[in-house]
Amino acid sequence: VTDVPKIVEWCKSNAIDFVVVGPEDPLTHGVVDALEAANILAFGPTKAGAELEGSKAFMKDILQKYGVPTATYIRTKSPEEAKEYI
Repeated sequence: VTDVPKIVEWCKSNAIDFVVVGPEDPLTHGVVDALEAANILAFGPTKAGAELEGSKAFMKDILQKYGVPTATYIRTKSPEEAKEYI
């Protein structure tokens, strides 16, 4: 469900004129943007909007940037740093 061009082509080939997108993966790959560009109505967030759900780190950064209360967190790729933080 992440091959956006194939999804759009399938919708065109099958005369689909409205799509409700639920899974996170196609949303974060921009399927709504691509469907709308092909003049197919789509219900769901754009790729930019889906990033809030698709990337927890991005979402936490946005919340912190605008002072929205949220649990504390760190971004790390180090297991040792993560263990130390906990």
